[in-house]
Amino acid sequence: MSLTRKIGQNFIWRGVYLASMLLSNILFARVLGANASGSFYFVINNISLLILLAGFCLETSFVYFGSSGKIAPGKLIVAGLVWAMFSGIAGWIFGTIGLSTSPFGFPGWIWALFTVSFVLINYCSALFNAKQDFKTYNILLTLVNLLFILGLLGIDFLPAKLNKYLPLGDADFIDLVTFAYVITVILQGIVVLIAWLIKNAPISFEWPQNAEWAQIIRYASLSLTANLVFFLVYRVDYWFVNYFQNDATQLGNYIQVSKLGQLFIMLPSIIATVVFPATALSVQPTIRKEIMRLCRLFFTFYFLILVIISAIGYWLFPFIFGASFSQMYQAFAALCPGIIALSIQSLLAAWFAGRNQVRFNVYGAMLALLVIVLFNVILIPKFGINGAAIASSIGYIAYCVFSIYKFQKQEEPSEKFSFIATREDIRWLGSIVGIN
Repeated sequence: MSLTRKIGQNFIWRGVYLASMLLSNILFARVLGANASGSFYFVINNISLLILLAGFCLETSFVYFGSSGKIAPGKLIVAGLVWAMFSGIAGWIFGTIGLSTSPFGFPGWIWALFTVSFVLINYCSALFNAKQDFKTYNILLTLVNLLFILGLLGIDFLPAKLNKYLPLGDADFIDLVTFAYVITVILQGIVVLIAWLIKNAPISFEWPQNAEWAQIIRYASLSLTANLVFFLVYRVDYWFVNYFQNDATQLGNYIQVSKLGQLFIMLPSIIATVVFPATALSVQPTIRKEIMRLCRLFFTFYFLILVIISAIGYWLFPFIFGASFSQMYQAFAALCPGIIALSIQSLLAAWFAGRNQVRFNVYGAMLALLVIVLFNVILIPKFGINGAAIASSIGYIAYCVFSIYKFQKQEEPSEKFSFIATREDIRWLGSIVGIN
């Protein structure tokens, strides 16, 4: 299957999943409001950092070694299962100690299952991607999401009927909705693992040899450094907003702005899941040219759509998310330049990762993190969440410029990097989605 066909297939199935994620996030925010949803998402942000560290980014090793065939799938899944179990211990400690005074203090074993499931989703998705099966796991994740969405729809549109049968207080209601969120992730982890085992049956489960463990850990450790810094690049501003503003409503508004930005970045990331293994296989002589073409398309498309959204965001965001999200508009407008820059950078990051040059992603992310932290300290006390959005945009642009510079230095002579899509680029896009 050609690279363009793979990209088109992944766009469809990953796009369906992302649409379900967007709808569930909107309904979750509408049901709980900016204050409660902001507080809960802040907890999820903290445990996501724990999951990143505990999971050790083995999924990047699974894609690299799985797609290249250097390590057998049976050995990779055994490594993943064992590591996921140890990750659960970290989740139990976090839930028991770290959230002991939190309003979302579910039992430690619940957070342990949440952590294990989240890690397994990452690992199994990577193994599916390594086999270029983009359909199976995205459909299953979407189906489980739909159960959560149906529950939220019932709460959002039938509150009177629900209150008749579920006379809950505010705290109990928040516990019910947030617990449903946690259970959704746990179900997704179980379903995706079972699906991978069925799709790959019969499979020979083997313990990786010491040399193979060394390869897995070595590659993952480089990716962990990059992804840890990149995680902070995406979300370090949450902690600064929480510290300087100390207002759950403002935090809730800003987290939704950030999540919208991350949603836009997910589209080029869909392509990146194809570019990464294709680059690792080194069987696509035109892949560099196609990446540059994709960068031009994303820059042009995102520029146009973000201008439109910024123009109507003042009315759009409260209408979609609810009246308590009236502070999103200006912060989103300030983040738009950074969204465009980060969409380009994510494609270039997949190129570097596939060529085993993760160090360039690390260097660029560290530069962006330094810039974001510096400007957060300067701007948030004066401009609030708008200052956080400006700081992130500046950092994302710095990251993108660094990545473009390194990408251009890879091969000489190289085509000059440009940003505006051409007619030829649009025709090429049409061939991917089947228009031509």
